[in-house]
Amino acid sequence: MKNGISTGSIDADGHAVVGDGNNVNSNNSTQYIEQQIIFSKNQSDRPIIEDKYTLIKFDAYSLRDAIELCHNVFYEKEPDTSGNEIDTKVISLNEKHELNDMCADFWEECISPEFESRFNEFEIFLGKRENFDLLKKLESVAKAVNRDLLARRRKNKHLQFQEIIQNIAKTLLDSQYEKLSNKQETIEFVLYYLYSQCLLGQKTAQEKTSANSNKVNAT
Repeated sequence: MKNGISTGSIDADGHAVVGDGNNVNSNNSTQYIEQQIIFSKNQSDRPIIEDKYTLIKFDAYSLRDAIELCHNVFYEKEPDTSGNEIDTKVISLNEKHELNDMCADFWEECISPEFESRFNEFEIFLGKRENFDLLKKLESVAKAVNRDLLARRRKNKHLQFQEIIQNIAKTLLDSQYEKLSNKQETIEFVLYYLYSQCLLGQKTAQEKTSANSNKVNAT
């Protein structure tokens, strides 16, 4: 027991299981961590996190690093977008929502008013030469998360896509609470931005055509 949090137990496979029934004391009440987090040691000694509700696994440190960078260099600052233009090709959000089983009402009521107005600014910000490393880090992390997400999508058909994203966000926050306790909004902002940019979830036919065209032009 450390700082009021049970460190859990070691299972037969050598995984440390924490968070399922552990409690954290606060001034007013005892809060329970709802997510079960399984830490597996990889060669870098960095934890691979598994959300118990979806069984999606991801590198918590890599995603945390990207979230912290986005928070520090963009989310809390007023971005300078003067003199920059972005690609204005329009992807049908309705088609994307239907393909991925994202609740359109949730997007319109929660994501659009809170985050969508800054997605454009964030895209401009990431397109600047000095932010190339952050862009590549975000793309790399998103691709890794999306591989596991799509591999398990059939088993998670009972969940709408926003529920899966919220589970990933909560699991990341629980596992990295000391570093991310004041960045919950940034976590969700980044994950929904990645969804809007075709990096999380299935791509529409238009998105696939655009991606293939970009590959051809790059060569």
